[in-house]
Amino acid sequence: MATIALPTDRALALELLLNRLLWPVPLARWKAARGVRDLIENPETRAASTDALLAALERAELESDVCTLLTILLMVGKAALPDLARVRERIQHPSILAEVMLQATYDEIGGTAWWRAHSGPVSSTFAPSSYFERHQTHHVPVVLSSNLASLERKSGLPFVRQWAYEWQQLCDRIKAEFTEYPYYFGDFGDVRDGIIGQFSPRQSEVYRSAYLRTFSIAVAEWGFEQREAGFYVSELLPSIRGLFELDPLGRPPWLKDSPELCVEDPDQFESILRAMIASQPDNDQALVSLYVPLDATVERYGALRLSAHLVTTDFSLGSEFPREPTDILLAHRSFAIDQERPDTPIETSLQAGQTGDALPVCSAIFPIPFGYWQAHLHSAGIPIPARYMLPGYARVRGERDRIAVDSDHREVAATRYWQDHWSPNYPRNEGHTRCGTWTLMERQLLESQASVLGRKIAWSARLQTWRREKDYGEFMHAERSLFFMM
Repeated sequence: MATIALPTDRALALELLLNRLLWPVPLARWKAARGVRDLIENPETRAASTDALLAALERAELESDVCTLLTILLMVGKAALPDLARVRERIQHPSILAEVMLQATYDEIGGTAWWRAHSGPVSSTFAPSSYFERHQTHHVPVVLSSNLASLERKSGLPFVRQWAYEWQQLCDRIKAEFTEYPYYFGDFGDVRDGIIGQFSPRQSEVYRSAYLRTFSIAVAEWGFEQREAGFYVSELLPSIRGLFELDPLGRPPWLKDSPELCVEDPDQFESILRAMIASQPDNDQALVSLYVPLDATVERYGALRLSAHLVTTDFSLGSEFPREPTDILLAHRSFAIDQERPDTPIETSLQAGQTGDALPVCSAIFPIPFGYWQAHLHSAGIPIPARYMLPGYARVRGERDRIAVDSDHREVAATRYWQDHWSPNYPRNEGHTRCGTWTLMERQLLESQASVLGRKIAWSARLQTWRREKDYGEFMHAERSLFFMM
């Protein structure tokens, strides 16, 4: 059998790594970007890696490709950064997002070349193509089209038609293929029957670039405010500091096969959950949130979510099941998750039962921009203790192995992740990729806050599965819920 010789030339290997930044799977792009960033920060490989990155920057044919490469520089330490002038001279397709990223990287305000990065005003006779209209919410998040539609309603300016026009001009210039869903990454039958995936095909970059060009003309010719445009285009940022560095760990060994037993032995659901919570080995830390993708050999698509709550002594379950809410963390200026923990007022967090009420221990933070390379993390959520659970000033920070929460001059909680036979495919309608997460907080702090608020610790559990009876047919969602006191 013939053998294939692996490339030994470092330049070729680096080129292959940079090419992975165009791979349709965002997780692969993130890993490639991490690799290039590490090479630039290493003094022994810095010069060659920087030169290769700048060469790729000059070859980039779309505005979003430029932003992808600039994301790597955004994550590089100041001492390892190339001169800003070297970077600017290589950018052939500037944009307002690229400029904002350079300002965040170098702490310098400059460049106005992006003011001309558009195709001129859309004509009154232009009609968007059927492909554009059919796929504008398939290849990119729906927030892009909703942003532009909202701005058009408020201003009367043709934001949506300009986006379609810019898209058409880019397709003509780069001879872009009109790609459909990337079926080659999965089973066509599964996609037909309700399985989708986290993918970013080439047309995604065309749509993103057209979006950026729309805001260029909005600022340059329509009088749109530059700072506001910077906020809207930050939706396209591939990653943010703090999440970019986060490495997934292994599935917690103390879980053993307890989540899978919940499926195999449903009559013991509550007792299994109680034993699993008690099995968390660190007596100084208490489990307060957990999301577990089930072992695929037991349940191909399934997950268990556990959330801690503080409930009044008279609480009984009402019509709505207690949940963890979401807090928005605005990161469009720093492009970093490291900042003050958003406030979560108790009054807005109370969830009424038939009698009494429940107060979630954690709320999930959702940064804006969130960084679409880390979509696998956001699908599982970033649950951290709510602001009212913390004793003083609270700050979130990203570390290599966790999202940490500091309060009262110490770390009081941490959220960690693992990838369990990860795949970009997942069931639509509340399905998630195979990324798990768990959150621990100081046990003494949890118990003291429960005492101060005059409440008891309780748990909500949701066990979800997606199955089909045969090798074909729609995947049907089933759920089992449980609420119990500890």
